[in-house]
Amino acid sequence: MTFAMALVAENGRLTLALRHWSIWGLPLPLWLCPCSTSYETVEDGRFRFHVEISHRFTGTIVRYRGWLEPSQGSSTVASPAALASSRQP
Repeated sequence: MTFAMALVAENGRLTLALRHWSIWGLPLPLWLCPCSTSYETVEDGRFRFHVEISHRFTGTIVRYRGWLEPSQGSSTVASPAALASSRQP
């Protein structure tokens, strides 16, 4: 099973968007694919994330959310988008 996803910056969040999927190299229609609501953001100095995956036939498969805080020696928290762009060559 292969999923092709894109990171999309919108409304101050990094969102994972499904572009297409396949099984054993055979492309499948998006309406058969599990649905995902997954995003990252920075709020109140914390890196926050939310992941939810469901399917129209089974309902919720997995859902989790949480946050990470900078370590004691860290002085700043950058947005996920800023971190991604800083790693570009």
